[in-house]
Amino acid sequence: MDILNSACDLKDRFARMGARLDVQRGDGDLNVIREAGRERFVLRVDDDSVDRVLARDVRPRERHLLLEMRIIASGQTPGWRRFLCGHDEREWFAAAIPEDRPVAKVTEAFEALKPWAVLNAQLRAGVPASRRHRRRNEAFIRQGEWYFVPLPDLDRLWADGAVRDPNGNPAIILRDEPLRRGQGKPHVVEEVLRVGGEQVYVSDLHRSRGAISPSAYWAWKRSHPQTPDPWRPMRRDPTVFARGRVRHRDHATVLLRGWHQVFVNTEHRAIAGRNLLFLD
Repeated sequence: MDILNSACDLKDRFARMGARLDVQRGDGDLNVIREAGRERFVLRVDDDSVDRVLARDVRPRERHLLLEMRIIASGQTPGWRRFLCGHDEREWFAAAIPEDRPVAKVTEAFEALKPWAVLNAQLRAGVPASRRHRRRNEAFIRQGEWYFVPLPDLDRLWADGAVRDPNGNPAIILRDEPLRRGQGKPHVVEEVLRVGGEQVYVSDLHRSRGAISPSAYWAWKRSHPQTPDPWRPMRRDPTVFARGRVRHRDHATVLLRGWHQVFVNTEHRAIAGRNLLFLD
């Protein structure tokens, strides 16, 4: 079976939702490439890495489709990979679906990308199916991969201005703080309070290293005594609360009226998304 020909047959499926698909030889991955102000999907497959690829569900009107490929390459975890491909506000995206939440439809993929806390908030608020995929409904506000769930009880608790963390300790509100998953462009939040999580250090000059531990940071400091320190402290997987405006150059600014808890989508749980981290 020539998997490249099968992959090329998908070009018309992407064209139906207004997107361009390029097919190249590779070990089974999907990305969105942006060059000279234009975007395209790039699918890399060959007969040694993938034995099946198909568009399971195509929604031209909504500009989304569900792509599936079965990985057979040695050195990789075999099995199906699923990607929700589509257009969100101003750009195309491809999001990996966790393998423990198998889906067959675009609508199911949207739900699989929501963390359990968001699904529970949606259930408590009684959000009808027709509103569950909107960027704003009774349960949450979404900007890209980030969900913001309102916490009216916290607003009442902190109404007197004495802001404390959930453990009752005085809290420091950080201004214009970045939310970043992995090495993507940050979403900047007007007011942030964070609790717990693991201390890490990140650097724009050393992106290939990702987030490093405090011990690795101090080892770098000792080995570069004369070099300006490019590392900044962040927290990995903290509990984060946000209020005010949330800005990102690829998304419309959203306004969080009152405190919201912040959640990232579930893509980092997928094999294809394991290099993604929740950093604040």
